[in-house]
Amino acid sequence: MNALVPFVVLSALLRPPTPIPRDDVRVELMQVADEANLTHAFPEILYVVDGELHWSDGDEPSTGGAGTVVLVPKGTNHSLSSPTGATVAFFRWAPQGDLATLHRQSTMTEPVDARPADPLQDRTLRRYESASTSTNNGRRTRAHIDDVDWTTNWTYSEELWKVYRYKPLVRDRLANWRGIERVDVRMGLQELEPGAAYPTHHHPSPEIYMVLSGEARWSVGDRRIDAIAGTTIYTPPDTTHRIENTGGTRLRWLYFWWAPNGDVSVFEPGQR
Repeated sequence: MNALVPFVVLSALLRPPTPIPRDDVRVELMQVADEANLTHAFPEILYVVDGELHWSDGDEPSTGGAGTVVLVPKGTNHSLSSPTGATVAFFRWAPQGDLATLHRQSTMTEPVDARPADPLQDRTLRRYESASTSTNNGRRTRAHIDDVDWTTNWTYSEELWKVYRYKPLVRDRLANWRGIERVDVRMGLQELEPGAAYPTHHHPSPEIYMVLSGEARWSVGDRRIDAIAGTTIYTPPDTTHRIENTGGTRLRWLYFWWAPNGDVSVFEPGQR
């Protein structure tokens, strides 16, 4: 880092029930003010929650509003600024983690109806397919939520398709998809209708949620967490968890998976 960091941690907005007990990930919600020039040894993803963010990473300077996603590879010199004091979520992780753990599937622990043959006609949801070869996404470092279509978990029941959907913004490659390609991260946007619940499940990879709007109750193991905008929730590996929308409006949140147990030395002071 070669300038004073002009960020303020929004402690009033970021409400983790407990600190994230890991040394291979960092998650912060910050307000970006004056320009800073930055270089660091870890990769990061920026998600603009509100306001207007200006950034440059060696290409032409860019501007993005709410819903903009930016990938900054490790070692990339970049600058950030915002005339409006943009609120930005930062997801930073240690590289060279366990890819096999990240890519293992979830296990459901609640009954799930048999998968229907065709998607519902009253929901505009896309069935993304895996891409066997790399696409131009491998060079893309920025996207917007409007670039990516809504989809759902097609192994779940038809009833869940009516109330739950998500946008995969950063992940390994998909065909005909305009997100950001990255094999060691899965990050995106999820929504759940009022009164609905995302079924109890678990998976080998750790996961972090950040609530953007709405009210919810997260069940993580034997804990119950009442969540509102700004709440972050950490789910340890192989821990059962469930999400229930307890408010009167649609619940919206970010999810973040990463290949765990990477090289944590990248977070040491002086690393670039």
